[in-house]
Amino acid sequence: MPSKATQSVSFTPKKRQRPFGEEQTPKKQLLNGKSGSTCSADQSVRPPTEPQKNNNNDRYLAMDCEMVGCGPRGSISALARCSIVSHSGQTVYDKYVKPQQPITDYRTPYSGIRPHHMAQAIPFTQAQEEVRKILQNKIVIGHAVYNDFKALGFGHPRGMTRDTSRYPALNLHGGFPARSPVSLKRLSRSLLGRTIQQRGHSSVEDARATMDLYKLVQHRWEEELKRKLLSETPDSSSSSPRKNTQSQKTTTSTTPSQNRMSMSPKCGKDHSNSKALCSKRLVKTRSIQNFLSDQYWSGEFLDVNKGL
Repeated sequence: MPSKATQSVSFTPKKRQRPFGEEQTPKKQLLNGKSGSTCSADQSVRPPTEPQKNNNNDRYLAMDCEMVGCGPRGSISALARCSIVSHSGQTVYDKYVKPQQPITDYRTPYSGIRPHHMAQAIPFTQAQEEVRKILQNKIVIGHAVYNDFKALGFGHPRGMTRDTSRYPALNLHGGFPARSPVSLKRLSRSLLGRTIQQRGHSSVEDARATMDLYKLVQHRWEEELKRKLLSETPDSSSSSPRKNTQSQKTTTSTTPSQNRMSMSPKCGKDHSNSKALCSKRLVKTRSIQNFLSDQYWSGEFLDVNKGL
């Protein structure tokens, strides 16, 4: 009898250890795909890293171009250098461009372009295609950026363009009048504490300064644009019944007026005079609205001299 008891005690733990060891390895393999690693569960719960949080900033690019003079007395501006930097200030594109016309004025004090730079310049059409591909579906930031697009020979959607020379809050933040054109040099000195354009202009340096200025007001600027878009988009459900009611009113109101017009010829003259007065008022109100709108502050009216 004692011999059987000892055999049962020594035999039972062997049966319990085997299944426990066999079930332990597949659990670890399910967590990480490798046996012997227990930290995979913690990795699945970890928050996203910083690059994943700032993926939206990849859409923002700052651009600056340098021009030279062509034609008589260098009166025609032509692209000679184009630089693009990312949101973090890294150089994405920086190449010298050979104009299609002969250069008559290099504008070195303002452009930083010298004759030896044209030895490594690429053709204008090549630079145009390369820059267009880089800026596609991107939000472009620049100071008086309409001049840069004019030199490149193509445009960019207005909703995806941020011009730091046309944002009044940035001028007010720097202590300048809201609607006055302020040069990039003055803005960077007052807001960034940085002196640029000391030894001529550098498009890379100007693009980085423009991006840093935009970062100061990025959140506020984007929120204002979102509110503006929401206010400009009317509800389709609420607008459709109003149109139907207005059309019904016009159909019912036209018939009595036509009868009155046929009955009395004097009323027809008065009606035509009132139409003329209303058209004049509409012209006046539209001209005032165009003056107060952002279209008035376009590149045709604001010529910002970056060298000041």
